[in-house]
Amino acid sequence: MENQLTQEILKSILSYDHITGIFTRLHSGGGVKSGDVCNYVIPSTGYIATRVLGKLYTVHRLAWLYHYGEWPDGEIDHIDRCRTNNAISNLRCVTRSINAHNTKVRSDNNTGYKGVYYYKSRDKYWAYFCLNSKRVSLGYHETAEMANEAVINAKKLHGLKYT
Repeated sequence: MENQLTQEILKSILSYDHITGIFTRLHSGGGVKSGDVCNYVIPSTGYIATRVLGKLYTVHRLAWLYHYGEWPDGEIDHIDRCRTNNAISNLRCVTRSINAHNTKVRSDNNTGYKGVYYYKSRDKYWAYFCLNSKRVSLGYHETAEMANEAVINAKKLHGLKYT
């Protein structure tokens, strides 16, 4: 289980540079050398992971434990959206709902804005955002820019990140 690993044990196995976000091994053994960088990227997610005491951990969660001395009680968000930037200044502990707001525009989005969908039958742009796992409609707008502005204003009003 994740919480069996403590900060003390982690610091005896790995070194963490809080500025670069890079973990290195402190000891040789098991096919690794002292000083080796922990840089295995999980192909399906893009996150960096490493094995500690036989268990695979994502490095951003280990960084939190290493720096703060406790496991995060939520999800760890990469503020700049770069999944390999594990500098402690780039990590924040957030709820799943908040983390979902810090995502990029989907590849099938044809408006270029998150929360804006073009309705061909109405020739209008529908604006929406998610709040507490519910989709909130912000109505139809003449342009994608106007719909995006509605999304930004609604997110600001509710204290959500609006990028």
